[in-house]
Amino acid sequence: MKVRPSVLMVMLCTMLTLAVLLASSSSWAQGEFDPSVFSPNGVVYKFEGSFSVIIENATPASGPLREVREGNFTLVLTIFSKEHGSGYHAWSFSMYIEQFNYNRPEELPEPVQMLIELLGVKGVSVPPLVAVKDGTRETYFLINFHELERTLSETNVTGLQDLASLASKVMAATGEVNEEMYFTNPFYIPLNVSLGTEIVYGVYNKTSGQQVEVRLRVNDEGAVEAAGKTYDAWIIRLDEEGVADILEGLGVDEEAVEATRSVDLNAAAYYDKATGWLLGYEVHGHAVNTTTIERDGRLLNVTVRGDVDLALRLVEPGTIEVGGESLIERALSLPRNTALLFTAGIIALAALLAILKPREVS
Repeated sequence: MKVRPSVLMVMLCTMLTLAVLLASSSSWAQGEFDPSVFSPNGVVYKFEGSFSVIIENATPASGPLREVREGNFTLVLTIFSKEHGSGYHAWSFSMYIEQFNYNRPEELPEPVQMLIELLGVKGVSVPPLVAVKDGTRETYFLINFHELERTLSETNVTGLQDLASLASKVMAATGEVNEEMYFTNPFYIPLNVSLGTEIVYGVYNKTSGQQVEVRLRVNDEGAVEAAGKTYDAWIIRLDEEGVADILEGLGVDEEAVEATRSVDLNAAAYYDKATGWLLGYEVHGHAVNTTTIERDGRLLNVTVRGDVDLALRLVEPGTIEVGGESLIERALSLPRNTALLFTAGIIALAALLAILKPREVS
């Protein structure tokens, strides 16, 4: 039986595809970073928060006083990416407010009210503003800052239409990678970390040589729930002392540093061990302070109690291979090697259909 060259090509393509996929399956987790973290697509987070501030009269003899301000919100953020020139992936975002509640909305500044209305009604798609340099955490802006500064100085925002116009002008100032300045991407960390490893978060100006860095230490590990599953995670924990030390290192004035030390604060960031990708973070804070305020022409000594809870949670990993699982493995609940064979089969079938497609005879 004579085998047609086209069939031989299909067989060769299939074998090569299988060889590449199976060979790469043992090397995907090698190197300093997991390759999937540079090009996230369809990655969804929920950013949730609640807050309350209660002001009460500390001296009842001067009359009753109790003011309460409280609210909560949920913001949905989705990350996309695409290749941007040689060695870069540009990241874009979409976001919308799923819910927002505040018991005194009239107190919100008008620009904030407009932004909430815009995000709540239509949501916002943000074109690529940053680009990640492959193989690093270096993240560069796709913004001409000089053009942006000029645009902002010439724009007066008084309504939603002005806000939309400003957004269009800002987008017009984007495009090429601005290699003058970069920051380290907070959405992922290297793979070669362990307890005690310092993770650097910083902003760097290559032109002036100036830089601002914060070094946080991986000080815990454990199982973390995200996107409906449980993953092994590296954990960075901070309390009020740790935050105060960071502020002090950044040159913040002593009064603010000491005020931070008086707050009951707990924060944590969770990174997937298999990929280094951010599974989420959370911040919980509580503070009590006595101060003086003016009401109806009188000075009152009051006690102020504040609580805030913030959490960013991964709800859909998209193309990030969190836990060592690809999108196909998660969607079909397949083991890795089976998923690789499945992918190879699809590629081979597509090639076969293309070759066997009927052709017109002239």
